[in-house]
Amino acid sequence: MSQIPKDFLTLLPKLSAAPEEGPVYYLWVYDPQEDKAIVEHNEDRHPAEHIDHRHLADRVPHPDRVHGFAYRIPGGWRITTQEHRPVEDPHVLRTVRLALEGKKRKDTSKSQVQSRALR
Repeated sequence: MSQIPKDFLTLLPKLSAAPEEGPVYYLWVYDPQEDKAIVEHNEDRHPAEHIDHRHLADRVPHPDRVHGFAYRIPGGWRITTQEHRPVEDPHVLRTVRLALEGKKRKDTSKSQVQSRALR
């Protein structure tokens, strides 16, 4: 096996030796009518009882709901859409992040999805 140059090693991501708390990934759905995010995971569930975005869609029947995934990364979260693309609406990002952290939102700004739903 060849040696990796030290300058290249500094570019590689650093992995924490500490065990991660919580699931590897989360599924989330944003409800524009209620202005909240529902977050679920499949950790410690029997494979026959795993949930997916279809199950979350049953809980949020609004046609403009937004689905996605969230992954814990050093210093925060990687929050993506169901297609693993970046979430463009900052209000949805903030709502999902706060739901992941178990906090309530304090501001009353509307999201782009909410604005479409109200038309």
